[in-house]
Amino acid sequence: MLGNKAKTSEAYNRESVNNSFSNVGIYKDSIDGLTDMSQDNLISNFKLRDIAASIMHDQRVCKCGRVPTSGKVEVLGYANTNKTHYSGLQSCGSVWTCPVCASKISERRRLEVSKGISQAHNMGWESLLVTLTFPHSRTDNLKELLRKQSLASRLFKERSAYKRMRKVYGIKGTIRALETTHSNANGWHPHLHELWFVERGFSIARLRQQLYKAWNNACIDAGLECPSLANGVDVRAGDFAADYVSKWGMDYEIAKAHVKKGKKGASRSPFQLLVDYEQGDMQAGALFREYAEAFKGKRQLVWSKGLKKLFGIEQKSDKEVLDEQKEKAISKIIIHRADWSAVVRHNAQAYVLILAGLRSKREVYQFINQLRRSRLSSLKSGLPSGLRVS
Repeated sequence: MLGNKAKTSEAYNRESVNNSFSNVGIYKDSIDGLTDMSQDNLISNFKLRDIAASIMHDQRVCKCGRVPTSGKVEVLGYANTNKTHYSGLQSCGSVWTCPVCASKISERRRLEVSKGISQAHNMGWESLLVTLTFPHSRTDNLKELLRKQSLASRLFKERSAYKRMRKVYGIKGTIRALETTHSNANGWHPHLHELWFVERGFSIARLRQQLYKAWNNACIDAGLECPSLANGVDVRAGDFAADYVSKWGMDYEIAKAHVKKGKKGASRSPFQLLVDYEQGDMQAGALFREYAEAFKGKRQLVWSKGLKKLFGIEQKSDKEVLDEQKEKAISKIIIHRADWSAVVRHNAQAYVLILAGLRSKREVYQFINQLRRSRLSSLKSGLPSGLRVS
């Protein structure tokens, strides 16, 4: 159960979030038909962030993108593009619980991984995607599974079997990504994706056999059930495997694993749990909170020592990644605190950004003024010039 605090929170509850969006939602896809997929994703991420806040009533995500850091909020944009974002707002910087921050940070991390793959290719190395998992059931506690998984990973890397593999296969460095999904049948499914940069010219089948034996021993010693050869270890030759390469490629699998969708009908990603909670699945809300508490403080990506320096990639924290985007942008409009309160009250942050990218300042301010003067039930009247009601 979510607990009494989640049920009685005045700042957030599922019903109020849904009501706000059902009213402001009339603006979705209505700006002269100019909204594209990225803007639809923006609207979706902002909505899911508010849904997450309705569950995580005591976490930083509740203030993310809502609470100003000063007396004004600024909309920043980029030359020759309609992309915009806010400045002057508190940001949680969580890749685990905040869909908005996760989207921004993961895209930057994806570009870093993509550069690493390209650099490794130029050096004559091969990129392997190694996935490590273990048996689990619907009765398992996620936090305990993660503790045992972390121990198994440490034992695996510390032991002589892995050290021999490093020497034999010429493992130059690794990038580790943590991910979990959930299914009603088998519960939480935490697993590790590791990108290995190795020398060319060896048998993947042989590597997989040796890898499985070492991983199996580590899992058993960490208190996990014995993984099977079929499901416990997977090794793919990344960009060189025709049956694996997709439009996103290997860099997406590593850097954005936690935001991708689970297998249809079989498992759900954490952010898919938010969608189900919005639609009335209370258990999905409880599962999301369990996930958020279990993953708090964990690192999304871990590069082996010296690898970023070798590839010429600058070390930057998630906060530095978010702040870097603001430094390259130009000011579009300024929203003072009273006006911003109206925008937040109607959950219209995403729509203000879209308008600021597509319309004039006058039209954006006209929209904000309408929000100030309108109750949630009266937003269909007095729309800004150029808007139509769907």
